[in-house]
Amino acid sequence: MLAAAEMRQLEQAAFDSGRVSSRAAMERAGQGVAAEILALRPEPGRALILCGPGNNGGDGYVIARLLHGNGWDVTVAALGRREAAGADAAANRALWEALGPVGDLLEMPLPEAPDAVVDALFGIGLGRGIGGALAGRFEAVSALARASGALRVAVDLPSGLDADSGRAEGAVLPADLTVTFHCRKPAHQLRADLCGTVKVVDIGL
Repeated sequence: MLAAAEMRQLEQAAFDSGRVSSRAAMERAGQGVAAEILALRPEPGRALILCGPGNNGGDGYVIARLLHGNGWDVTVAALGRREAAGADAAANRALWEALGPVGDLLEMPLPEAPDAVVDALFGIGLGRGIGGALAGRFEAVSALARASGALRVAVDLPSGLDADSGRAEGAVLPADLTVTFHCRKPAHQLRADLCGTVKVVDIGL
Protein backbone atom coordinates (compact mmCIF):
# COMPACT_ATOMS: atom_id res chain seq x y z
CA MET A 1 0.00 0.00 0.00
CA LEU A 2 1.35 3.43 -0.96
CA ALA A 3 0.35 7.00 -0.16
CA ALA A 4 -0.36 9.30 -3.11
CA ALA A 5 3.01 11.09 -2.93
CA GLU A 6 4.86 7.76 -2.76
CA MET A 7 2.95 6.50 -5.79
CA ARG A 8 3.81 9.62 -7.79
CA GLN A 9 7.49 9.23 -6.84
CA LEU A 10 7.45 5.59 -7.92
CA GLU A 11 5.85 6.48 -11.24
CA GLN A 12 8.36 9.24 -11.94
CA ALA A 13 11.29 6.98 -11.09
CA ALA A 14 9.97 4.35 -13.51
CA PHE A 15 9.54 6.93 -16.25
CA ASP A 16 12.99 8.49 -15.64
CA SER A 17 14.69 5.09 -15.71
CA GLY A 18 13.06 4.15 -19.01
CA ARG A 19 11.47 1.06 -17.47
CA VAL A 20 8.15 2.21 -18.92
CA SER A 21 7.06 5.40 -20.64
CA SER A 22 4.26 7.51 -19.19
CA ARG A 23 2.30 6.99 -22.42
CA ALA A 24 2.68 3.20 -22.22
CA ALA A 25 1.66 3.22 -18.54
CA MET A 26 -1.48 5.17 -19.43
CA GLU A 27 -2.34 2.69 -22.17
CA ARG A 28 -1.87 -0.23 -19.78
CA ALA A 29 -4.03 1.49 -17.17
CA GLY A 30 -6.84 1.99 -19.65
CA GLN A 31 -6.50 -1.58 -20.91
CA GLY A 32 -6.74 -2.89 -17.36
CA VAL A 33 -9.91 -0.96 -16.59
CA ALA A 34 -11.54 -1.87 -19.90
CA ALA A 35 -10.74 -5.55 -19.32
CA GLU A 36 -12.44 -5.48 -15.91
CA ILE A 37 -15.53 -3.82 -17.39
CA LEU A 38 -15.73 -6.33 -20.23
CA ALA A 39 -15.34 -9.22 -17.79
CA LEU A 40 -18.40 -8.01 -15.87
CA ARG A 41 -20.37 -6.75 -18.87
CA PRO A 42 -19.35 -9.00 -21.80
CA GLU A 43 -22.20 -7.85 -24.04
CA PRO A 44 -21.80 -4.41 -25.65
CA GLY A 45 -23.85 -1.69 -23.98
CA ARG A 46 -23.85 2.03 -23.35
CA ALA A 47 -21.00 3.65 -21.43
CA LEU A 48 -20.73 7.15 -19.98
CA ILE A 49 -17.08 8.04 -19.37
CA LEU A 50 -16.19 11.09 -17.31
CA CYS A 51 -12.70 12.41 -18.11
CA GLY A 52 -10.80 14.90 -15.99
CA PRO A 53 -8.09 17.30 -17.17
CA GLY A 54 -5.10 15.21 -16.03
CA ASN A 55 -3.69 11.74 -16.50
CA ASN A 56 -6.74 10.09 -14.93
CA GLY A 57 -8.73 11.62 -17.76
CA GLY A 58 -6.15 10.29 -20.20
CA ASP A 59 -6.88 6.80 -18.86
CA GLY A 60 -10.55 7.52 -19.51
CA TYR A 61 -9.96 8.29 -23.18
CA VAL A 62 -8.09 4.99 -23.56
CA ILE A 63 -11.03 3.18 -21.94
CA ALA A 64 -13.46 4.96 -24.26
CA ARG A 65 -11.48 3.90 -27.33
CA LEU A 66 -11.22 0.28 -26.20
CA LEU A 67 -14.90 -0.06 -25.28
CA HIS A 68 -15.86 1.52 -28.61
CA GLY A 69 -13.65 -1.07 -30.32
CA ASN A 70 -15.64 -3.77 -28.55
CA GLY A 71 -18.94 -2.51 -29.92
CA TRP A 72 -20.02 -0.24 -27.06
CA ASP A 73 -21.96 2.98 -27.56
CA VAL A 74 -19.67 5.42 -25.73
CA THR A 75 -20.41 8.95 -24.52
CA VAL A 76 -17.45 10.97 -23.24
CA ALA A 77 -17.95 13.96 -20.94
CA ALA A 78 -14.87 16.01 -20.09
CA LEU A 79 -14.07 18.46 -17.32
CA GLY A 80 -11.59 21.21 -18.02
CA ARG A 81 -10.14 22.76 -21.13
CA ARG A 82 -8.36 20.62 -23.72
CA GLU A 83 -5.35 22.92 -23.45
CA ALA A 84 -4.96 22.09 -19.75
CA ALA A 85 -4.27 18.40 -20.41
CA GLY A 86 -0.76 16.98 -20.31
CA ALA A 87 0.82 15.60 -23.46
CA ASP A 88 -0.23 11.97 -22.89
CA ALA A 89 -3.81 12.82 -21.95
CA ALA A 90 -4.07 15.21 -24.91
CA ALA A 91 -2.77 12.55 -27.30
CA ASN A 92 -5.32 10.02 -26.07
CA ARG A 93 -8.10 12.59 -26.25
CA ALA A 94 -7.16 13.19 -29.89
CA LEU A 95 -7.30 9.44 -30.59
CA TRP A 96 -10.78 9.32 -29.09
CA GLU A 97 -11.93 12.41 -31.01
CA ALA A 98 -11.17 10.54 -34.23
CA LEU A 99 -13.94 8.14 -33.14
CA GLY A 100 -16.45 10.31 -31.32
CA PRO A 101 -17.13 13.71 -29.73
CA VAL A 102 -16.19 14.99 -26.29
CA GLY A 103 -18.94 16.83 -24.43
CA ASP A 104 -18.69 19.32 -21.58
CA LEU A 105 -19.51 17.51 -18.33
CA LEU A 106 -21.06 20.59 -16.74
CA GLU A 107 -23.30 21.48 -19.68
CA MET A 108 -24.12 18.46 -21.84
CA PRO A 109 -27.28 16.37 -21.44
CA LEU A 110 -26.51 13.03 -19.84
CA PRO A 111 -27.24 9.92 -21.93
CA GLU A 112 -30.20 7.74 -21.04
CA ALA A 113 -29.83 4.37 -19.32
CA PRO A 114 -26.05 3.73 -19.40
CA ASP A 115 -24.86 0.22 -18.60
CA ALA A 116 -21.56 1.50 -17.21
CA VAL A 117 -20.43 4.83 -15.78
CA VAL A 118 -16.67 5.32 -15.62
CA ASP A 119 -15.22 7.95 -13.29
CA ALA A 120 -11.86 9.00 -14.74
CA LEU A 121 -11.95 12.51 -13.33
CA PHE A 122 -9.31 12.88 -10.62
CA GLY A 123 -7.97 9.58 -9.30
CA ILE A 124 -5.42 10.10 -6.53
CA GLY A 125 -4.63 13.61 -7.74
CA LEU A 126 -7.52 15.49 -6.13
CA GLY A 127 -6.40 18.29 -3.84
CA ARG A 128 -9.72 19.89 -2.91
CA GLY A 129 -13.31 19.13 -2.00
CA ILE A 130 -15.98 18.89 -4.71
CA GLY A 131 -18.65 21.55 -4.51
CA GLY A 132 -20.74 23.92 -6.61
CA ALA A 133 -21.84 22.96 -10.10
CA LEU A 134 -19.59 19.90 -10.18
CA ALA A 135 -21.16 18.54 -6.99
CA GLY A 136 -24.56 18.93 -8.61
CA ARG A 137 -23.32 17.02 -11.63
CA PHE A 138 -21.99 14.25 -9.37
CA GLU A 139 -25.47 13.94 -7.88
CA ALA A 140 -27.07 13.77 -11.33
CA VAL A 141 -24.62 11.12 -12.54
CA SER A 142 -25.12 9.05 -9.39
CA ALA A 143 -28.89 9.25 -9.76
CA LEU A 144 -28.64 8.21 -13.42
CA ALA A 145 -26.46 5.22 -12.52
CA ARG A 146 -28.84 4.10 -9.79
CA ALA A 147 -31.87 4.42 -12.04
CA SER A 148 -30.32 2.39 -14.86
CA GLY A 149 -28.51 -0.14 -12.69
CA ALA A 150 -25.23 0.88 -14.31
CA LEU A 151 -21.91 -0.59 -13.23
CA ARG A 152 -20.10 2.30 -11.52
CA VAL A 153 -16.36 2.13 -12.13
CA ALA A 154 -13.72 4.38 -10.56
CA VAL A 155 -10.33 4.73 -12.21
CA ASP A 156 -7.74 4.58 -9.40
CA LEU A 157 -10.05 6.14 -6.76
CA PRO A 158 -13.62 7.44 -6.58
CA SER A 159 -13.52 11.16 -7.32
CA GLY A 160 -14.00 13.25 -4.20
CA LEU A 161 -11.97 11.01 -1.87
CA ASP A 162 -8.58 11.89 -0.45
CA ALA A 163 -6.25 9.02 -1.38
CA ASP A 164 -4.39 9.03 1.94
CA SER A 165 -7.03 9.86 4.58
CA GLY A 166 -10.14 8.60 2.82
CA ARG A 167 -11.87 11.86 3.72
CA ALA A 168 -14.57 13.29 1.51
CA GLU A 169 -14.63 17.07 1.87
CA GLY A 170 -17.47 17.46 -0.60
CA ALA A 171 -19.37 15.35 -3.12
CA VAL A 172 -18.14 11.85 -4.04
CA LEU A 173 -18.90 9.50 -6.92
CA PRO A 174 -19.34 6.08 -5.26
CA ALA A 175 -18.16 3.03 -7.19
CA ASP A 176 -19.12 -0.63 -7.42
CA LEU A 177 -15.65 -1.37 -8.80
CA THR A 178 -12.41 0.56 -8.36
CA VAL A 179 -9.48 -0.34 -10.59
CA THR A 180 -6.23 0.97 -9.20
CA PHE A 181 -2.65 0.69 -10.42
CA HIS A 182 0.45 -1.06 -9.02
CA CYS A 183 -0.93 -1.32 -5.47
CA ARG A 184 -3.77 -0.21 -3.22
CA LYS A 185 -3.90 3.23 -1.62
CA PRO A 186 -5.04 3.88 1.99
CA ALA A 187 -8.47 5.18 0.96
CA HIS A 188 -9.33 1.85 -0.66
CA GLN A 189 -9.28 0.25 2.76
CA LEU A 190 -10.54 3.23 4.75
CA ARG A 191 -13.57 3.81 2.50
CA ALA A 192 -14.40 0.37 1.15
CA ASP A 193 -18.05 1.46 1.28
CA LEU A 194 -17.39 3.97 -1.51
CA CYS A 195 -14.76 2.01 -3.47
CA GLY A 196 -16.64 -1.28 -3.88
CA THR A 197 -14.56 -4.17 -5.17
CA VAL A 198 -10.93 -3.09 -5.65
CA LYS A 199 -8.84 -4.58 -8.44
CA VAL A 200 -5.12 -3.87 -8.88
CA VAL A 201 -3.61 -3.63 -12.37
CA ASP A 202 0.10 -3.86 -13.22
CA ILE A 203 1.15 -0.95 -15.44
CA GLY A 204 4.83 -1.82 -15.62
CA LEU A 205 6.22 0.18 -12.72
